[in-house]
Amino acid sequence: MSLSSPPLRLPLTLMALSIGLIAAFWAWAGRPHPLPPWPLAAGEKLFCMSYTPFQPGQSPFDTGLIVSPQAIASDLDRLAPLTDCIRTYSAASNGIDAVADAASAKRLHLFQGAWISRDPIANNAEIEAAINAAKRHPETVKAIIAGNEVLLRREQTAEQLVALIKTVKSRTDVPVTYADVWEFWLKNPSVADAVDFLMIHILPYWEDHPVSAEDASQHVLEITRKLQQAFPGKEIVIGEVGWPSAGRMREPALPSLYNQARVITDVIADTKKAGIRANLIEAFDQPWKRQLEGTVGGHWGLFDAYQRNPKFPFGGSISNHAYANSLMAAGICLALFAFFSAVVAARGAVQPATPRRWFLAAVTITTSAILFGLAAVPLIDGAFGIAGTLRALALGLMTALAAFQAVAIVTGTPPASFASLLGSEPPPSTLIARFAGLFVMIAMVIAVYTALTLCFDARYAELPYAEMSAIVIAVVGLPLASPTAGSRRGTLNAERAMAAVTGATSLVILLNEGLSNWQAVWLAAAMAALSAVMLWRTSALPTSASS
Repeated sequence: MSLSSPPLRLPLTLMALSIGLIAAFWAWAGRPHPLPPWPLAAGEKLFCMSYTPFQPGQSPFDTGLIVSPQAIASDLDRLAPLTDCIRTYSAASNGIDAVADAASAKRLHLFQGAWISRDPIANNAEIEAAINAAKRHPETVKAIIAGNEVLLRREQTAEQLVALIKTVKSRTDVPVTYADVWEFWLKNPSVADAVDFLMIHILPYWEDHPVSAEDASQHVLEITRKLQQAFPGKEIVIGEVGWPSAGRMREPALPSLYNQARVITDVIADTKKAGIRANLIEAFDQPWKRQLEGTVGGHWGLFDAYQRNPKFPFGGSISNHAYANSLMAAGICLALFAFFSAVVAARGAVQPATPRRWFLAAVTITTSAILFGLAAVPLIDGAFGIAGTLRALALGLMTALAAFQAVAIVTGTPPASFASLLGSEPPPSTLIARFAGLFVMIAMVIAVYTALTLCFDARYAELPYAEMSAIVIAVVGLPLASPTAGSRRGTLNAERAMAAVTGATSLVILLNEGLSNWQAVWLAAAMAALSAVMLWRTSALPTSASS
C-alpha cells in the first residue's frame, strides 16, 4: 500500500497537522516575556534577602545535620554582589551559627533570627546564640529578630512574647524586633510596643484573599501604609515579600518564573520610591519546604537550589518554559508513535476506520501530546517525596497513554466494563478492549482521588488540569467512536458511582477555589465533562441483569 493511497492519506494529513499544532503550542508557550526595567542603578544592591542554608536533601528536620561553613561561605559569595544584607531565621541549630561569621567575613549586614517555639530549652539556646552573634560581630548584626510567626503558629501568647523580647533587649545593644504576618501585628499591639521596629510579612500569594502578580506590589504598599497608620512613630520594615516561581494557582495568584521576576521587580521599584525597607524571600529555593506547602513551598528563591544560580535575569526577557524545545520534541515523538499504532490497528480491523474516527483519534493524540509536556512540569519542578513523585509519574503516564486510546477509537472498540476487568463477569474479548477499559478505570480512580483531595485538603494540593484534560479527551473520544446499538457491556454500577462522585465534587472545587482561578475552573470543567460522558455512556448502554 502506497503512502498516498486513500486509507493512509487521511491519517498522514492529520498527523502532519498534529505535529504542526504541537510545535506551534510550544513555540507560543516558550516565548520570552519582557520584564520591566530593573529599578536598581549599576552597583546598587538589594536591601536584604532571607537566607536559609539548606542544600537539596537537607532540612531543619534532620536531627544532627550540620551545614558546613564552607557551603554557607560559598552561598554568601553568590549573594554578596546582589545584596548588602541577609536575614536568618535561627541562630543555634544545624550549623547556622556559622552564618554570622561568614557574613562578617563578606562584610554583609545581618538580621539575626532566633527561632522561638513552645520549647523553652530550645528557645534559650536560640536567644543565647543570637546574642552571642551580636557580641562577636557588632558591625555585622544590625538587629535580632526574636521569633518568626510564633503568634501565627500559636506557639506563644503575646504576653509571653513581650516578656521574651524585653529579656533580649536587656542583654544587647542592637535593636530587637519580632517578625510575623501583618495581620498579627494589628491583633497584638502590645508586641509592637515592645519592639524597636516592626518586621511585617506581606505575601500576596498566601493572603486569605490572594492577589494577582499584577496587583501584588500595590497590595504590598497599601498594607505597609496601613501598618504605618496603625503604629505611628515605629518604623515598618517588610521582613518577607516575594512570589513563587512554580506551584498551584490560588484564586488569581499564579506562580510562574515570569510572575516571580515581575513581582520582585515591581516591589523593589515601588518600595525604593516610597522609602520602605523590604527584605525579599528568599535567596535560594528550599526544596524541603515542599513537605509543608506543596510544590509552591520550594520555589520562592531568587537562586535555584541545585546549581545555586540566579533563576532569572534582572531586566531583559524571560520564558516560563525553559525546556520548551525538549517538551515539544517529546510531544512530537509521542504523537508519531501513537499515529503509527493507530494506523497498524486500523489496517488489522474488521471494519475500515471512518473519517470521523480518524478525526477523533487525531484530536485525542494531539491533545495528549501537547499536554504531556505540561504533565512533565511537576516532575521538573520537583514533586515532593515518594507519594508526590509517584502521583506525578502516574498522571504523566496516563497523559501519555491517552494518546494510545486512538487505537480503540479508530477500530471502534468499546472499553471493557470495570466488572469484566475485575473478574466478576466474563473477561474482555480483545486486548484493545481490555487496554481501553483499564485506561478508563484508572482514569476514574485518579479523578475521584484528585476531586476528593481538592474538596477536603485543598490548600497545598496540586491542580492537575493539563493531565486530567488529556485523560478526559481520550475517555470522551471512546464512546463517540464506538458503536453502542445492541451492545451489552456488563454491570456498570461502579462506573456510575465514580462518575457521580466526580461530577458532584467538581462543583465543590469551583466553590473552594473561586472563578478567578482559571486552573481550577479548567480542572472542574474537565471533571464535570468526565462525569457527564461516563453517566451518558453507562445510561445509554443496556447492562446485564445483575445491574
